[in-house]
Amino acid sequence: MRFAFKLLKRSDLTFFEYQFRRQNAGNQKSLNLSRRVFIDVLFPSAPDIAQANGAGGAPKAFHLPLTIYGPGERAEPQRLSRSVLPKTRTQKNWRLNGEFVPDPDFDPDRYHGLLPEDVAVLAFEGEAYPTAVTIVLLSQSEAADTALRTAAMEELDGRSMAAVEPGTLLSIIERSAPPHHPIRELLDLESDEALAEAAEGSAEGVRRLRASGSLRRMSAEALERARRAAQDLGREGEVLLSEWLEGEVQAGNLQSATWISEQNAVCPWDFEVEEPDGTLVRIEAKTTRGPFEREFHISQAELEAACEPGAPRTDLYRISDLAPQGGRLRIIRGIAETARRVCEKAAELGDGIVPDAYTVRPDRFGLWEEPRNLVAPEPEEEE
Repeated sequence: MRFAFKLLKRSDLTFFEYQFRRQNAGNQKSLNLSRRVFIDVLFPSAPDIAQANGAGGAPKAFHLPLTIYGPGERAEPQRLSRSVLPKTRTQKNWRLNGEFVPDPDFDPDRYHGLLPEDVAVLAFEGEAYPTAVTIVLLSQSEAADTALRTAAMEELDGRSMAAVEPGTLLSIIERSAPPHHPIRELLDLESDEALAEAAEGSAEGVRRLRASGSLRRMSAEALERARRAAQDLGREGEVLLSEWLEGEVQAGNLQSATWISEQNAVCPWDFEVEEPDGTLVRIEAKTTRGPFEREFHISQAELEAACEPGAPRTDLYRISDLAPQGGRLRIIRGIAETARRVCEKAAELGDGIVPDAYTVRPDRFGLWEEPRNLVAPEPEEEE
């Protein structure tokens, strides 16, 4: 997600039907989105995409779901559909509009207390262009918003809109948000971890996600995004490991290293290496951006391959703390015995019941080697 703070002027408040009828601030009926932030920082490709998909010279609007939390500790979201489009054909500024935002039936005076210089926290989803937006309203009239609004105003520093890094927003939330404030929906690391696990089929991840009550993370779209993110994470880890294994070959610690899953996506192991004495070893890699101790997902097919009679030894490589600069690697040599025990237990379920995968704590595989640092290679400079 991409985040921004937006100072609400009187003209912005007209986005809300009640405020439109009392503000006497023109007929805008929308939130202004500063081009300097929305386009120059958050979505640089959006103007070209809107223009390419438009008709008759007019850019096409981006229609997207809108979710609104707050002001205050109002946790039940209002869900609507609205559009993001250029204010003019020259695309000087952009607007979030479509029609009024009415007070919801379940909270008929929800937006009555909004005031000029309240703050909207905007969370946009999408890569090249916005595909969804969540707004958390921080109002001067709500005690639960006071510290959060103060922190947001400091970040704005007199500007009408400012992009905010996820780490900065998380720090503000941890420092200033009451325990049950809905702004925690935007950056809740525990719920995000549970979603990532649920996307991989983890029953424990599903239980944790349901217990969190995070409706935004329970949508089909959120789950699909998490699946794609998990695939991207696995590939990032394999790319980093491939570089490290090539270094081991060059150093003479291995005779060869082959990235098997790059050639065969359904193969139940990721790499094959040949040790100096000619021993062939399979490698299964498991990657996380979190700590080493975090549970990981391993499939029945991967376990069956690891304990297949006569098969080469399978080692488990755990890449943790993955970041742009690298990660940490720990290895366990030979997982056949653990894999065999699990597969034997699964066989006791009888015909017609085959578990597809398991969520496992790393310590259940035995004693891991000491961690190694994996350093991402520097990008090559263009000539």
